[in-house]
Amino acid sequence: FHPYTYQGNVDIDKIEDVTQRRAILSQIDEFGQTSAQLFSKAHPKRLKQTEVLNSIFEARVVKYYGAQHLTESSDVGVASLSWSDKNVYVIGSDCCLDVHRWEQNKLSIEKRKNSSISRLVKIGKSKKHNKIGQANFSTKLTHRNLCFATTKDGQYSFACGFEDNSFVVWDVDKSKLHQGIHKHNDTVSCLALDEDVDKQRAVLVTGSFDKCVMVWRVNVNAKQRNKDSKKRNKKHQRRGSDASKLVVYTEIVDPNPTHVLDNQLAAVMCVDVSLTSGIIVCCCLDGIVNVYNASTGEHYHMLQPFVDKAIKLESQRQTKSEKEKEKEKEDQDDEKNIQDNDDGDDGGGDDDEVQGTGSVGLNDMLSPLSTLNDEAEMDFASTEQEQEHKEETEIVYDENVSSKMGSIPSGELTIVRVSDVFGHVLCYSQQTKDIFLYSSAGQLKSWSHSRDDVYHDIQFSKAGNHIVCGGTETIIRVKELPSFRTRKKFVEAKKPIRCLFLDKDETYMLAGTANGNVLVYSLPQKAFVKSRVHTLTELGF
Repeated sequence: FHPYTYQGNVDIDKIEDVTQRRAILSQIDEFGQTSAQLFSKAHPKRLKQTEVLNSIFEARVVKYYGAQHLTESSDVGVASLSWSDKNVYVIGSDCCLDVHRWEQNKLSIEKRKNSSISRLVKIGKSKKHNKIGQANFSTKLTHRNLCFATTKDGQYSFACGFEDNSFVVWDVDKSKLHQGIHKHNDTVSCLALDEDVDKQRAVLVTGSFDKCVMVWRVNVNAKQRNKDSKKRNKKHQRRGSDASKLVVYTEIVDPNPTHVLDNQLAAVMCVDVSLTSGIIVCCCLDGIVNVYNASTGEHYHMLQPFVDKAIKLESQRQTKSEKEKEKEKEDQDDEKNIQDNDDGDDGGGDDDEVQGTGSVGLNDMLSPLSTLNDEAEMDFASTEQEQEHKEETEIVYDENVSSKMGSIPSGELTIVRVSDVFGHVLCYSQQTKDIFLYSSAGQLKSWSHSRDDVYHDIQFSKAGNHIVCGGTETIIRVKELPSFRTRKKFVEAKKPIRCLFLDKDETYMLAGTANGNVLVYSLPQKAFVKSRVHTLTELGF
């Protein structure tokens, strides 16, 4: 800073010029004086680039911080996970909702007991005030993790999959039904929620066996009004006020959908929505993916992953066949040139003289080489035939394990995700174990196969260049896109992975398993900049 601002750097008494003395005093008065000391201990060491806080996808080290059993019993798996600054929201495969405390300092989940907030909520099967649906959970559904969503603030949860064709809004704080909607003509098989907190906008999308997708506006302002109303009602109840003065809660979801998307030809199995990309995606029982505009409901693309894959494979096969023909033609030309050279040298006097002396002729010398070339070509052809036979065998295997759509193998798509950054669409079939990646323009970019694993959940990274997936092999994999190369593996789970959750900064990852355990993964605590900055207060800053 300016020299005048440092303590003891200016001796006012030695300045004889009145104007200069006044100017220096004015400078000191306006700016103030630089502190003589900032810290009582040495300043913390500067962090290295590798130590700076980043995401689980980019970090070199991701640490496992343990598991906690958070369902009623080991027979009940985790169907849905959500997280806020203070709470972890767990919905089990038995349709029970629990709220537990998140311990930031320990990076662990503290299971709540004997609490009115954390008591089990039997969705569709409970009695009296705990009952949410008018019917039981439908037996049509096998993927219950597609039937739940929770708002980012943890105030409300949405659930579907009931036999009465409804979906419901559940008040988490009050542990009671807030709203029920009956608009679909068949069981609601899946739903997806996306929120833009900055723009105060939220959209809920539901898919059903009636082949329709419905888009619903979530009243974000009503959430805050209801929160304030709860506080006022508690005050009235404490004062013993008349029940007529209690505030009636506002509906969270508009009773009528903003759009009805009915381009599907079969039952809808999974949906996803991204307000950032402006895209709604749904997958059907016939293996077809439909892409819509999230604002207007306009139909963008109809994607057929299995057909597109077959077309790509056929194109690759034709390209390979053309290259083989070109190579074969080049080999024939080379062999013909060699034969022409042999004919030109044959019949000379020197050759007769050599042959007459009992020596080996040129044709005899080339004969073994030609035989070796023939054998090599046969081996090469045999290898190519084996490779083609292997590819054909794989295709036949696909046909055996999946339903047929014409002559092209197809399967039921069970997971679909939309990237917030690029608008890429990712879909997966548990039936064929195929995973497909599409661009926002509807072009198939790449595909892969989960081999022996069957994925139950897949999540995009915030940047859209990675995915994290987990399934029956009890392994959580982080894969790079579009190559689908595995970059990280986490093998701590003992039971199949049912659902995955990442916080908004991607520094924490929660994994729910089939036996009710929730595993916690995080960047190492020393990597958190906040924990380093907090130590400055201890240094007297």
